[in-house]
Amino acid sequence: MGANIVLDFHEPAFEEAEVFDRSELAITAAASIANYLIDMKQTVGLLSNGLDAAERVKREEGSQASEEQAGGARAGAAPRGRGPAPARMR
Repeated sequence: MGANIVLDFHEPAFEEAEVFDRSELAITAAASIANYLIDMKQTVGLLSNGLDAAERVKREEGSQASEEQAGGARAGAAPRGRGPAPARMR
């Protein structure tokens, strides 16, 4: 037998205000299901369209630098910080 677990991290899959909490819950649930199936000697596959966190940060920083070079940064605007929760999954 066996199972494939699919995690959808596309932006419309989560409410923007709850993206971090819900994505963490989805990951925890997927890991729990996978662990149970492995304990039952079943094969498990995982498919996700999410990005690695380090890759996401690189993309966001590159995007911010491009905006600043193009004059898109507002005068007097505070620079973006790396908060504990991702703004959006891409």
